[in-house]
Amino acid sequence: MVGDAGHRRKDPAGRPGRGQAEDVAAAIAFLTSPAGSFISAQSLHIDGGWMPPLTATDHHQGEHP
Repeated sequence: MVGDAGHRRKDPAGRPGRGQAEDVAAAIAFLTSPAGSFISAQSLHIDGGWMPPLTATDHHQGEHP
């Protein structure tokens, strides 16, 4: 990505530019390997840190007190 001054922007993880298909492929390889066999029902954001962190209230949206 290019900023207003024409400089390449870095993502929040500190890498220049945008993610690549290999970034997603690496996550898929991990999740389908024996090392990822105990992981289930999770959302994995492969976005270089652009997704804002969830707060405690985000996890309980829609639940009644």
